[in-house]
Amino acid sequence: ASNLQQLEGQLSRLGLKDAFDEILGLDNIHARSKALLAIEWKTRHPDARPLFVGDTEHDADVAEAIGADCILYLGGHQPMEILEARKRPLIRTIPELLQYL
Repeated sequence: ASNLQQLEGQLSRLGLKDAFDEILGLDNIHARSKALLAIEWKTRHPDARPLFVGDTEHDADVAEAIGADCILYLGGHQPMEILEARKRPLIRTIPELLQYL
């Protein structure tokens, strides 16, 4: 649900941007949902194995809806106890993401 330019900037600063084939984020004022973006993307790439990185239960739900792998970040919007219940890999720092790429 992040603005695409901000998301790309954050990934660039962390040295992660080139690790992704495609990065999705909001690119207009219409604020379409991340679920809709994910479903549209999966429709265009039916054979792809996407990785969804998020920090909420909703992110895990969206990943599940499109059959994506999902990693949840513990430094975000929801506490560890809630995210642990989703039975997805958890990371405490963004650089930890590299071990999954």
